[in-house]
Amino acid sequence: MPDRDLTGDVDSDLVYAGSPYRVLAHDPNGEGGPPPLPAGHGGVAVHTWCPPAAQRHTLAPIVGVDGEPASYGWGHVLIVLPAGEHLVEVQYVEPMRTIPVTVTAGQVVPVEYAAARDGVPAGAPGRRRPRRRSRRGRAFSPVGYAGVVLAALVVFEAGLALARAAGLSVGVAGVVVGVVAVAVAVLGGVAVYRHQQRPARRSRRRSTRTPR
Repeated sequence: MPDRDLTGDVDSDLVYAGSPYRVLAHDPNGEGGPPPLPAGHGGVAVHTWCPPAAQRHTLAPIVGVDGEPASYGWGHVLIVLPAGEHLVEVQYVEPMRTIPVTVTAGQVVPVEYAAARDGVPAGAPGRRRPRRRSRRGRAFSPVGYAGVVLAALVVFEAGLALARAAGLSVGVAGVVVGVVAVAVAVLGGVAVYRHQQRPARRSRRRSTRTPR
């Protein structure tokens, strides 16, 4: 059982009621670095993040270590732990997410959990900020695909005309020109699809600039 009677700094207001761990207030951007840790102990600096607007209507995550709850809520905390191997757990709306960490004496290991921008479950704890994946693109527009079909028909008719002028049989010419027209339609459809997905790709690149 973890020892709660440890010297340290100010207890965090995010500490889970009845937690066996010492959970300290911790600002990673503050001056002076983390608070002093007891001998033989380290810490896990956990940052749980959610868009401020979504925090009003969503549940808060429970952060635990080795099966014991430590903190509840969004923000920064420093969980004081004995040196060794530990399993950090985050319970949110989704199934529990876990990440193993190795804590050495006097060391602080940063761990981040970031929820989706709309507050729905999509986060995962980790050392790096997870990327946002989105399959949303521009609204479906039939104009581009109609142009591809029209171009394939034009190629087909032009090919037949050239085949007749060259004296080829209608059957052979139809097969060859038909294959060419289908290839034009497929390549054109792929090009139109990629063009319509450009906004989604730009959105994914922008999303890596902020935690999710």
